[in-house]
Amino acid sequence: MKLKWILLGLVFLFCIEASFAAKKKKVVRKKNNTTVKATQKSPGTPAFRYTQLPLCKNTYQFPAWNLAIVKDFVFPSGVKAPANYRLACINEAKLNDYLSYVPYDFEKAEKKMIQIPLYINGSLICRDYRIVRVQTMDTALQAKYPKLMSFKAYDPANPLNTARIECDENFTKMSVSEEGQTYFVQPYRFRNITFYACYGKNDPNFKKEDFEVSN
Repeated sequence: MKLKWILLGLVFLFCIEASFAAKKKKVVRKKNNTTVKATQKSPGTPAFRYTQLPLCKNTYQFPAWNLAIVKDFVFPSGVKAPANYRLACINEAKLNDYLSYVPYDFEKAEKKMIQIPLYINGSLICRDYRIVRVQTMDTALQAKYPKLMSFKAYDPANPLNTARIECDENFTKMSVSEEGQTYFVQPYRFRNITFYACYGKNDPNFKKEDFEVSN
């Protein structure tokens, strides 16, 4: 009789231990899954880090430009890179939204401004321009391609200093003529982020050879 009770007790203990081991294994598996999810990268998260420093300030609601310090930045294949340049970045959504409200009429656009960073003498300098939209296609075609926009701008203090801004489905390109010099603010995608390379047309990498000048 005693042997019977001893055997029943052993069976009971074995069942409890097996149940406890199964629960422990399940908890460990659940913890491991949580860790894996926590280490996974969210969709759209940049695969690298870069530094942004405040560059331009204004009082007319134009989105602020920032100086971008990007490690190992390279221009796209096939693009002739300037020897001297600085990178800038801006909130693309806010930039596009701001430009979409620029009117065609000069009088209505009298107080509409835009800020452009120019690479002058080794530094980025912000310039303020009055901006107006330019019609480059008929109304029907413009309605079909609303993101295709063109603008011209000028320096209120010196109307001879002018700028051209072109927007397509993906980028906004800027070129400025100031004091006889030409400056570019060109967008490039790097690691899924748009950076603007600011440089001058007189960059050493773009200087023409003697035979090109003579022609």
